[in-house]
Amino acid sequence: MLKKILIFIIIALISIQIPLIISLSTASEMTKKLEFYQSKIAGVTNPMKAVTDVVSFPVKAVTSIFPFFKEKKSPVLDKIDDISPMIIAGEQKLKDAIVITKKMTFFMHISLFLTLFLIILLFAISRKSFIKNLGASLLLNGIICLIVLASVYYFFIINFDSTFQHFYNRMVPAGPGSMIPMVPEAIKSAAKDFVSSIAHLIIKKNMLSSLIGIPLGLALIYLNNFISKKFNLDLSK
Repeated sequence: MLKKILIFIIIALISIQIPLIISLSTASEMTKKLEFYQSKIAGVTNPMKAVTDVVSFPVKAVTSIFPFFKEKKSPVLDKIDDISPMIIAGEQKLKDAIVITKKMTFFMHISLFLTLFLIILLFAISRKSFIKNLGASLLLNGIICLIVLASVYYFFIINFDSTFQHFYNRMVPAGPGSMIPMVPEAIKSAAKDFVSSIAHLIIKKNMLSSLIGIPLGLALIYLNNFISKKFNLDLSK
């Protein structure tokens, strides 16, 4: 009984690992796109930083000399002081995202080694029924891949607007940028291009995995049953 439970857990883990590897394999494409956006943003923010420095320097110089102006500081300077941290924070978040995508490649390699280890372990504890169990894991993997691609298509392609708004409201705190309608729209436009391309890549890879996994899994299960009946062997253990 314990052996059967262990085999079931291994089969489930193998079937889950494959869609995970597929998703993590998009990390290199994500990194390239984020680095491209970073170069574009730097081309805009660097001149903007220079302008804000030029505008704010004389005002700050005056307020440092005359206390009256310091108390009645210009609203324009307040806005400049608000915008500069936003620019820096935006660039930093993009850098953090690139670090995460690079780490995804590392975790993909770990998942690959873990999958190979699980397959070897499955063979070690169920040699007679290894073909059937491997077929079951591939079949289950194909079904999970179909669920993943359907979920990605539903949330990130069909209902992208709603998904974006949900995450934007949670991740971006209310601030000066949120009061300007074009700020979230600009972020949404860039995010849609990024998310759509990555989502389509995940869908294609999961579709390919399901098209291979489901027929191959069924074929291995049938082969196991055929060998068992043909040679009158007990391959259920």
